[in-house]
Amino acid sequence: MVDACREPGASLSGVALRYGVNANLARRWCKERPQGRVALPPALLPVNLCDRAPPAKQVAAPAPIEIVIHDARIIVPPQVDADTLREVLRAVSEARR
Repeated sequence: MVDACREPGASLSGVALRYGVNANLARRWCKERPQGRVALPPALLPVNLCDRAPPAKQVAAPAPIEIVIHDARIIVPPQVDADTLREVLRAVSEARR
């Protein structure tokens, strides 16, 4: 971006708009910029390309849930539907009364 902090006659928001930068961000850059220093020209950085994609992230299988109510121990598989679990918990609760 042109040195918009010192460009005579130019509005900072106009310069920011020209370069696709948010005007508030440009103002912040101008405030944080060390005084008396000239901005360095952009540098080109080397880029390494590879032919293969990175390995897919492995997702751990969901673990079963263990529920202990008094002396009853219920192991719920991860695939159980909510209605079935509700019925089991209701039955255990009623049996304990």
